[in-house]
Amino acid sequence: METMQMTKRRRKVYDILCGGKNSVADITIKTGYSDPRGYIRDLRKSGVCVLDEWRTTADGARYKVYYIAI
Repeated sequence: METMQMTKRRRKVYDILCGGKNSVADITIKTGYSDPRGYIRDLRKSGVCVLDEWRTTADGARYKVYYIAI
């Protein structure tokens, strides 16, 4: 998908994911969007290869980080 065809919100999430690995909380703080996972889903449906990996905190909590490898 060409980035020119994206909505402003989807483009903002895309740019953040191109900049490195971010959790949903990180993306929410950077954008102000309450649940950016919908934008990640839309990007994937559009053919953008959004990768993810699980992380574990010192106290055992697990969360995903999302990114686009360039």
